[in-house]
Amino acid sequence: MFNTVHGFFIFDIMSFANSYISKNNRLFFFEAPVELAATEMVVVIPCYNEPELSATLQSLFEANNPNCQTTVLVVVNDSDESSDEVTFQNCKTIEELSLLKSTAPQWISLQFIYANHLPQKWAGAGWARKIGMDWAITHFNQHTNENGIIISLDADCVVDKNYFTSIFDFFDKQHNSIAATLYFEHRTNEPQPQIAEAITLYEIYMRYYKLALQSTGFPWAIYTVGSCFAVKAKAYVAQGGMNRRKAGEDFYFLNKLLQYGHIGEINCTCVRPSARVSNRVPFGTGPALANHLNGSSSLLATYPLAAFDVLVELFTNIDNIYQMGENLQSKHLSCNPVFMQFAEGTFLTDELKLLASNCSNILIFRKRFFHIFDAFRVLKWLNFASTKNYPKSDLLLEVHKLLKKLIANDSKLSVDISELLNTLRNIDRR
Repeated sequence: MFNTVHGFFIFDIMSFANSYISKNNRLFFFEAPVELAATEMVVVIPCYNEPELSATLQSLFEANNPNCQTTVLVVVNDSDESSDEVTFQNCKTIEELSLLKSTAPQWISLQFIYANHLPQKWAGAGWARKIGMDWAITHFNQHTNENGIIISLDADCVVDKNYFTSIFDFFDKQHNSIAATLYFEHRTNEPQPQIAEAITLYEIYMRYYKLALQSTGFPWAIYTVGSCFAVKAKAYVAQGGMNRRKAGEDFYFLNKLLQYGHIGEINCTCVRPSARVSNRVPFGTGPALANHLNGSSSLLATYPLAAFDVLVELFTNIDNIYQMGENLQSKHLSCNPVFMQFAEGTFLTDELKLLASNCSNILIFRKRFFHIFDAFRVLKWLNFASTKNYPKSDLLLEVHKLLKKLIANDSKLSVDISELLNTLRNIDRR
C-alpha cells in the first residue's frame, strides 16, 4: 500500500493528510506504527516529570467502552536543559508505561513515545501536544480516516466513566461540528486550605470570563483548556495543526480553529484537572496558583463586567457597520469614548472598512466580522480598558453582578466561594 523513503511513508493512494505530513515531517516527528489496528479516537497526553500518571491512565482504563477501538498516546518529553531528576522520572515513566500496556482493556491500545532532549527554546506543553497530535494524524492518514477524533488530555487529570462514550456520541451525531470543548471541574477538595481556595478562585475567574463574554453576544465564547477538547483529524490538518508554544497553545489553536468551523460543547461528561501549583509553564493554572499564593498577583482581581458590556453595542451594530462602508468612523462602532480610542489606536475602523469592501453581502460580513474582532481582540480591548475608565475590580463583586444579569432571582446569591463556583458550573453545564 505504501513505500518508505527516509522513514517517511509515501502512500500509493491519496490520503487527506499527505500534504500536511510532508510539511511537518521534521525533527522530532513521530509516526504511528503501521501495524497498529485502526482506531476511531486517539487521546494525546503530554507527560513531563509526572510521577502520578498512572491515576490518569487508570481512570481512562475504567471508562465505559464506546464500542470502537481507541488509542491512548502518552508523549513523554524533556528538553536538552532538563535536570537529571526530570530525565530520571521520565525514564521511570517509560518503564511504568511498558508494564501498564498489558493492563489496558482490549478496546484501548496504550502507546507511548519519548521525545527527549527537545531544544529548550521550544520545549514545553505545546510542542509535546503537537508531537502527539501529529502522530495521531499519521495513523488516521494511514487508514484514510479524516473523521478520526483527536482528544487532548493532560497527565494530571481524571475523567468520568462516560468520557469516551460522550465524545464518540457527540461527533457521531453533531456532523457540523469540527471540534468540541469538554466540561471540566478542577479538583477543589485539596487538603491544604490555601490551595483549595486558590483553585476555587481560579475556576471562578475562568467561568466568569467566559460567561461575561458570552453575555455580550460574542459567538465564540469557549473555554480553551488543553486537557478539555477534541478535534476531527480533517479540521486539525486544515488549520495547520497544533503550535509549539510553551503555554497557551490551546488558546491559540482553538481560536484559530473557530475560524474554520463550529466548535461544540460536551457537557454530559467531566474532566477533572488537579489543583497543581507549578511554574513548569510561563502562564496557566499552575503559575496562577503559585503567584496568588506567594502574593505576587491576586486571583481576586478581574476585568469589570462594565468593560464587557461595552461590547454589546458593537455586536448589535454589525449590520449598520457593513452598510456604512467607506463612510465608517469609530463613532459608528460605539458611542463609548474609551472604545472609540481603542478602535482608532488599533486601526479597527480601517480593518472593518476593508472587510466590508471585500464582502459581497451582509451574511459574509457577519461571519468574517469575528475573524477580525476575535478572542485576541477582545483581550486587547479588556487590557486597554483596564488602563482607562475600567480598572480591574474585585472578582466576587463582578461575579455577583454577572449572576444578577444571568438569573432572574438573585436573592439567594452566596458569598461562599464554593457555592458561587457551583452556581457558575450549573449555568455552564446547562
